[in-house]
Amino acid sequence: MPDPNATTTASPSPEDQRRRWVKYGANVALSVVLVVVLSILVVYLAQRYHARADTTLGGMYSLKPQTLNIVKDLKQKVELVGLYPRPDDVRGAQRQLIYRQRVADLLDEYAGKSSKISAEMIDPDREFAKVDALIGSVSQKYGGLSGYKQMLQTDFPAFLTQMRAFADAQIARMRELAEVKSSDRKLLQTMDLASATVQSVPEQLAQMQKDIDRELKRKEGIPDYKGAVEDVRRTMELLGRIVEKVATDLTAIKANPQAPPPVQSYAADAAPKFTEQKKSVDAVVEKIKKLGDLKLDELRRSLKQGNNILVMGEKDVKVLSFPEVWPEAENPSPLAASDEDENRPTRRFAGEQQVTTALVSLEQQKKPKVAFIRASGPALTTPGIPGFMPGGPFGQIAGRLRNYNFEVLEKNFGPPDPRNPMGQAEDPSDEDLASAVWVVPSMGNMPQQQQMGMSMPPSPVIAEKLKEHLTGGGSALCLFLPEAQNLSEALGDWGIDVKTNAIIVHEKVMSDARPGGDDWVEQAQNIPWVFITTRYGDHPITQPLKSLESVLVPMLPVMVTDKPGYKATRLIPVPEQPKAWGETDTRALRQGSPKFDPASDVSPPLNAMAVVEKTDSPARLVVIGAESFVFDQTLNILDDKQWEQGRAVSRFPGNAELFANSVYWLARLETLIAISPSAMEIGRIEPMSDRALGAVRIGILLIGLPALVVVAGGLMYLKRRD
Repeated sequence: MPDPNATTTASPSPEDQRRRWVKYGANVALSVVLVVVLSILVVYLAQRYHARADTTLGGMYSLKPQTLNIVKDLKQKVELVGLYPRPDDVRGAQRQLIYRQRVADLLDEYAGKSSKISAEMIDPDREFAKVDALIGSVSQKYGGLSGYKQMLQTDFPAFLTQMRAFADAQIARMRELAEVKSSDRKLLQTMDLASATVQSVPEQLAQMQKDIDRELKRKEGIPDYKGAVEDVRRTMELLGRIVEKVATDLTAIKANPQAPPPVQSYAADAAPKFTEQKKSVDAVVEKIKKLGDLKLDELRRSLKQGNNILVMGEKDVKVLSFPEVWPEAENPSPLAASDEDENRPTRRFAGEQQVTTALVSLEQQKKPKVAFIRASGPALTTPGIPGFMPGGPFGQIAGRLRNYNFEVLEKNFGPPDPRNPMGQAEDPSDEDLASAVWVVPSMGNMPQQQQMGMSMPPSPVIAEKLKEHLTGGGSALCLFLPEAQNLSEALGDWGIDVKTNAIIVHEKVMSDARPGGDDWVEQAQNIPWVFITTRYGDHPITQPLKSLESVLVPMLPVMVTDKPGYKATRLIPVPEQPKAWGETDTRALRQGSPKFDPASDVSPPLNAMAVVEKTDSPARLVVIGAESFVFDQTLNILDDKQWEQGRAVSRFPGNAELFANSVYWLARLETLIAISPSAMEIGRIEPMSDRALGAVRIGILLIGLPALVVVAGGLMYLKRRD
C-alpha cells in the first residue's frame, strides 16, 4: 500500500522533435562557429608570424647565429628582391626550380627574423607590373637618374645648339677665305683641314642626338641612361681634342708672317674663341664625371642577366649576381660539364653569406680594413688563376674577408720583390695602415735567403713597426712558423713569448687505422707534430667553433705571462693525453722519434694561441703559434666522403673560422663572430669522449636497461598479488 505521506516526483516529459532539433542544431552551429573562428585565428597568426622548423642535422635551412646577430642589430629597413624567372623549358628546368625555390626560402627566412626586412620574388620575364614598380622604387629611392636625364635631355641639347651656332659662324668665315691665295701650301692645307673638321662636327653631334632620342623613347625595357651618357662623354672628349687642335693651328697661323693678312686676321680673332669653346667642352665632360654611379643602370643589367638578388637599403642597393650566390666549387667535380645537365651536382649555395655581407656593407659607413704585413718576398694575398698562375699563400682567406666587406691591403716594408718590381706601386697610406687590422705572418717577415733555406739573421723592421702600431692603439694577428722571428720586441710588453725554436709534438697515438687504409686522418695523427683538434678554449673568438675540426701543422708553444694593464686569455690548449711537449731537437723530429727532455724541451701544459686586450687602450692582440693552417692548400683539403657525393666541402672548416673570427674580434665586429654558412654546409656532430661512451655502454646498456626490466617485473608481480 503506498505511503500517503511520501512525496512523488513527476517524471520528466519526453522531448519532442522540435526541442531535439533546437538542442542539437545549436550544438552543431556552435561547433561550426568555433571551428571557423579558430581557423581564422590560425590563418591570421600564420600570416602575421613566420615560424619554420629546420629538421636538418646542420641547420641547412636556418639562418646561422652570425646572421641573426646582424639582422637583430639592423638600423634601417631593407628590401630583399629575388629576380629569378620561373622555369618553363624541360631541359634544365628542375635545376632552375631548385635555384629559385632555395632563394625564395632564404629571403622568407630573413623576413621572418626581423620586422625591418621585407622579401619578394619577381619573375622578370612575366611579372612586368612588378618590374615597373621596382624600377620606379629604385629611381625614387636612390636618385642619380635625374642627373643623367638632365644631361641627355637638357645639358647636351643646349650645348649642341650652342656648338652648331659656333660652328656655322666659323664655317661662314672660313668659306670667305677659300678664295685667298698663298704660296705656302702647308698653310692652305691647315686651313682646309680646319674647315673640314669644323664642318663635320655639327653633323656628328646631330647623329648622336638622334641616337639618344631613340634610346630614351624605347618602349621595351629600361633605357640605357648610363651607356648613352658614356657615349656623350667619349664624343665630347674627342671633340675637345679636335677643338684644341684647331685652336693650336690657328695660333700658329696668327704668328706666321707668311700668312695672308685676311687669314692672319681670322686666326687672331678665332683662336681665342676655339680655346673658349674647349673650356665649354671640358665643362660638360667634368659634369658627366661627377654624376656618380647609376643604381638604375645596375638594375637594368640585373634584369637583363636574370637570377640576381637585390638588397635594397635606405640609401644604397647591392646587386648579388648568380655566380656570387651560386658559386662553382673551387675544386669542381668532374661528374658533368654543363650546368643544365641534371646529373651535375648542384652548385654550392652561398646565398646567406652574400646577403649577410650586403647587409653589413649597408650598415657600415666605411669598409673595415685588414693589412697583411711583410718585409720581403712576393705578395701574400694575390688570388692567382687556378691551373695557370699560383696565387699568394693567403689568397683564399683574403678573398673570404673581401666577401665580408673588408678592404684587404698589403704592405711591404722591405725592398720590392725582384720578380715584381712594381709591387709597391699601390702600397696603402699611413692613415689606412693605422686604421687597419694587421696580419703579421712569419712567411713574409723572413729574409728571402732564409725563405730559401739559408740561415740569416732576422730583420728587426717588422717588430719595430708592429710595436709602433700596437702602441698607437692598433690591433694585430700574429702567425708563426718554426725558426721565424718571435717578435719579442713588440710582444714582450704584452706578456707573450712564442717559442719559435720548439715544435709541439705528442707521443704516438694508438690508432685502429690500417696502414694504407682510407682513413688518412687517423693515420696522420700518428705523426708526432700533427694535431687535429676541436678544443679551442673559452673566448668569444672560439666559442662558436665547438665540434669544428682544425688541423694545425706545425704548432708552436705560445707562453703567456700575466701583466698589469693587460687581460690575457690562453686558448687552443694542447691535450696532455697522449703526452705532449715542445720539442727543440730538430734532428729527432726529422727521424720521427722525438723524446721529452726536461732540460731542453718546453714542458706542458701548453697552449698554441693567446688573446690579449690592453685595458687602457683600444689595442688588441691575437697570437697563434701556427701559420700554414690557413694557407690555401690547407683550406682546400676536401672531405672525401662528401666529394664522392659531388660536394666540395672543407675537411677542416675550423681553420678558416678561427682566422676569420680573430680578424672580426680585432676589428671590433663581434656581431660577425659565429660559424659561417660555408662551415655548416654539412652537419657535424662532435665525437663522444671515452668517458661518455663508457657511461652509455655500461651505465645504460649493461646496467640501466636490465634494471628497468627487473623493476617493471617486480611492479607487475606486486600488482597481481594484490
